[in-house]
Amino acid sequence: MSQKTFNQLSDLIHLLSEDEKKELEQKKEEEALVLTKEHFIIREENRAKGKTFTIMEGFTCADDHIEEFALEIKQHFGLGGTVKDRLLILQGKVSDKLLSYLKNAGYKVIKK
Repeated sequence: MSQKTFNQLSDLIHLLSEDEKKELEQKKEEEALVLTKEHFIIREENRAKGKTFTIMEGFTCADDHIEEFALEIKQHFGLGGTVKDRLLILQGKVSDKLLSYLKNAGYKVIKK
């Protein structure tokens, strides 16, 4: 007898009742709304060997939303970067481009 393994949360969704599915979807929408109301601060730092990093702070949403947002930003600009201690750290001097991109997307942004 073979036993199915569940690799992702999406594999388990079909086990939920309709009410539980609606509740889960509503929670996702509420968490996504939190990200759209963010006020971000963008700054640049020079680190080891003269390399410049653009740092974005001010996230108040869930960590998985920060990771998704970081992936979107990195892919849009073709950059490397990471999320550490609720900061988005991007390689390179891209604060002006990031500021413009975020303002056009409807976020409130301050550059320091």
